[in-house]
Amino acid sequence: MLYYFTINTSVELICFIVALVCLYNQPDKPWKNLILFMFIIVLAEFTGRYVKKIFLQDMVHNLSNSWVYNTLLIAQALFFSLHFKYLIGRYTNSKPLFYAGLAVIALLYFYELHAHGFFVYNNATYTVLLVQLMCYCLYFYYHLLKDEVYIDLKKSASFWWVTGILFFCFGTIISSLFRDKLAPILLTSKTPLTAYIYNALNIILYSCWSYSFICKKWQTSTSKSLY
Repeated sequence: MLYYFTINTSVELICFIVALVCLYNQPDKPWKNLILFMFIIVLAEFTGRYVKKIFLQDMVHNLSNSWVYNTLLIAQALFFSLHFKYLIGRYTNSKPLFYAGLAVIALLYFYELHAHGFFVYNNATYTVLLVQLMCYCLYFYYHLLKDEVYIDLKKSASFWWVTGILFFCFGTIISSLFRDKLAPILLTSKTPLTAYIYNALNIILYSCWSYSFICKKWQTSTSKSLY
């Protein structure tokens, strides 16, 4: 049983629980939808561990768990795009930008499926999605800086949700670019440096998200108390 509880799955499960507690009664539907997104992430990660275990037991007759993460990639593209459309849509008409971004991801996704099938991970699609998300983050910050309304960033749910994504995407892209140089570096006899980097990025991402969910619950409770 402990096999399924890694650093990544543990922080994701904690983040899902925080989302469930903080967002379950959330009247703001785009935020409440993140409960479903976190559930899909946790389900995919535990399923990926299970399929990997089967694959390692009988590598001759079984396929790797890449198909699980190819499925997750669809949910990631949709939920990220929809939530960013909601966040940036408060400042400007964001529909053309995000529909175009989704179209690019869809075309690249199906191109990769055609090129190597569903059981090889769509790395190019994932990388392009990370670049898109970084651009969305910076676009959000641009509008946030232009906004004349004072916002306490320490208590801003949107700011912390976006900040977690920016750190994760930037760190992942940099690690991928230097993977050939980082991968041979072993911090223990079996664990490469890249594993620690990806674990740290996941902790940063889901810690920021958990805090953003707490901020959103606090904002909702405060708004209700004013009436």
